[in-house]
Amino acid sequence: MEKPRSPSRYGRGSRLAAVLLLLLGAPASAVEAPATAPSGGTKLADVNGDGVVRIGCLGDGNTAWQSTSRGWCELVIPALEKTNVESLNLAQTGATAAAGTPSGVEQVDRAVAGNVDAVILAFGTEDLGSGKKSPEEVVAAYQELAKKAEAAKILVFIGSIPSHPEAPNDAATGRANALLAKSFPEVIDFASGFEKRDFDEDGTKLNWMGQVKRANRAYLFLVARVD
Repeated sequence: MEKPRSPSRYGRGSRLAAVLLLLLGAPASAVEAPATAPSGGTKLADVNGDGVVRIGCLGDGNTAWQSTSRGWCELVIPALEKTNVESLNLAQTGATAAAGTPSGVEQVDRAVAGNVDAVILAFGTEDLGSGKKSPEEVVAAYQELAKKAEAAKILVFIGSIPSHPEAPNDAATGRANALLAKSFPEVIDFASGFEKRDFDEDGTKLNWMGQVKRANRAYLFLVARVD
């Protein structure tokens, strides 16, 4: 688990995220231009009272990130500069939101056991690809996972499904993301603005630049929700 950094005197905003991500080894070409972090939204809180706001990152290989470098789930915590906020990466390569092995159901169970206060659900690539699920089936699976997490008093955020115009299943991904936006009030934008260069050769798995871009998106979403 990534250890959070101590607070600093600097203000919040995506400029800070860009600087910190560069310091963490991100290539300059992967860091997006600064923008104002959105305000509002559901606030993160220490729901279970253990003194830590713990965010569980659930998903497939685009979150599990089997590499020697840190993925988006690990990069975003130092950028938040909060000593009481941690991440717990519970994602598994090949995982689907819908029933399967491994599946999101298992990850939600592990999130409950890990005493997380909030989860980010970031599935979909495997569902639409090897799982051959329709966009409607993917969204229904997300809804079931959200219900399961919320029943355990865990705050749920949704990450949209990554894609680029030349990627396999891009049309299905776009449809699924549109349905997610209609079905959930708070969705992290893990989809728009991603380019072919942000993916491996297969066109579906994020590379290091894609991970950094996703970390920046997660930062912009979360920074408005932490005190």
